[in-house]
Amino acid sequence: MLKHILNTVLYYLIPLALTVLTEGALAAFFRFKKEEQRVLFLINLLTNPLLNMFLGIFAMLCGKAAPLALVLCLEALVVLSEGYLMRRMLPEKRYPFLLSLVYNAASYLFGVVLFSFFPSL
Repeated sequence: MLKHILNTVLYYLIPLALTVLTEGALAAFFRFKKEEQRVLFLINLLTNPLLNMFLGIFAMLCGKAAPLALVLCLEALVVLSEGYLMRRMLPEKRYPFLLSLVYNAASYLFGVVLFSFFPSL
């Protein structure tokens, strides 16, 4: 039971941590202020676990990982959602949807590369 709980917590924490680190580094690169970085963090706290919950439910119901097409469709919804939230919460930021696309593409690709080297993560 404890092992199952730990695996479930890690299932959500590892992708969230990778996303926050990747997108946080990009936000710093794009000179987001600390408060803007906090907003980005809060947005990721909402979207990342939801994405992983949907992928986990798919895997449970189907007995296999979600196909790439479904993952990319869900990622597109995340990009749109985060772009919308950034536009609403950070109105002074230009091109929130483009920023969301860049951030999410970077964190997705970083995750793909990392998990290809460390599949047990």
